Amino acid sequence: ASMMFASARFSAFLSARGFKSGEAMAAKRDETVKYFVEGFQQMLEGNLDAYIANFDAYMKPQED
Repeated sequence: ASMMFASARFSAFLSARGFKSGEAMAAKRDETVKYFVEGFQQMLEGNLDAYIANFDAYMKPQED
């Protein structure tokens, strides 16, 4: 949960840097949320697919 909070906080910071006022940021709030949610979903799905396809290689304990 800590990593997700940090990612969300940093995403909000990155977004804020692109606006000149809180009002301007508020006007684009829903669009900004959609952008980050869709991007995260694509990355999560891609990584889940990679783990599914390579489960044994990724999760098998390494032998000495």
